[in-house]
Amino acid sequence: MKTLLKGETSRKETIIDKENLVVTCHHASAHPSLDKTERFQVEWSFNFSETPYEQILRAAAEYCLIAERRVFVKSKSPKDKDWDGVSFAAGDLIPTPQSKAAKVLKTLAAFTPEQLEEMGIVLTSK
Repeated sequence: MKTLLKGETSRKETIIDKENLVVTCHHASAHPSLDKTERFQVEWSFNFSETPYEQILRAAAEYCLIAERRVFVKSKSPKDKDWDGVSFAAGDLIPTPQSKAAKVLKTLAAFTPEQLEEMGIVLTSK
C-alpha cells in the first residue's frame, strides 16, 4: 500500500472479471492516520461468486435509491405524480466509466455551434 503525497495522482480503475465474478478496484482513500493532504493507494477485490443474485440486486437498488434521493431532496416542491409510484431505469443511475475526452464532448454537446464559436471552439468530425 503506497502513501500518496499532496499532488500525487492516484490510480482509479475498476476491473471486472465476468467469468469469475470478481471486481477489482484500484482507488485512493483518506485515513485518520494520515495527514489531511495524504491518501493511501489501495487495491481491493470483491468476489461475488457465492453472492446470491438477489443480494447483488438489493445492493445495486440501494445505490440507485441513494442517487435518486439526492435529486428528490433538491426538488423544490415534490408532487405525488412526479415522485410516487415512479419506475426508474437503473442503468441511468449507475455511473459508467468515461474517458476525459468523452466527458468533454458530453459537456460541449450542451452548447450550440454558435456558442462554441463565440468561445473560440471549433469541433471537427475527427
